[in-house]
Amino acid sequence: AHDERGDSAAAASAAARALAQARWLDHWLGLVIACAPAVSSAIGGGDPRAARDLLAEVAERPAGPVNEELAGRLPALVRCAVAVDDLSVAARLVDGVGEAGMPLHEHASVAAEALLAEARGELREAAELFAEAATRWEGFGATLEQAYALQGRGRCLVALGDRGAEPVVRDARALFAEMGARPRVEECDALLARALRAGA
Repeated sequence: AHDERGDSAAAASAAARALAQARWLDHWLGLVIACAPAVSSAIGGGDPRAARDLLAEVAERPAGPVNEELAGRLPALVRCAVAVDDLSVAARLVDGVGEAGMPLHEHASVAAEALLAEARGELREAAELFAEAATRWEGFGATLEQAYALQGRGRCLVALGDRGAEPVVRDARALFAEMGARPRVEECDALLARALRAGA
């Protein structure tokens, strides 16, 4: 929550405590839970290597059935891997979840595939996958992930020069603003400025 609201100091402190507890307990799922905010803090602190190392550690999933904790956090983890330009780890995270089963698992897989398609430059496919993910998350009541999916679709449409970009980004911005996710609102504002300059 601190991370999404842009309170980097509080986020870094909370993530460090969560990581320390997970390591003390030798608990892999604890690492999964702490990973995204810890990686975000590492990136913000100018330590991309620490971010990559933690993501790689989480990608080495122990044998056994996939836990919903991993599936539910998959989009955030893939966003982190893309942010540090490690598509290999991003793909391993997606593969590690396995075949979709429960609805949460299915929604997360679609969102993750959208992020990978965007990172590969397959913008039209990514835009369609983000649209599907947004609809899925809305029906699931996962407003934060719905906003991220709309933002992703908007990013792709802006890059494509598509005139449908602006309302999509505005919808994402409104959701982020309701949640107080200030950094994401600022990202949406920058996207809107790009869309307006391009006449999208």
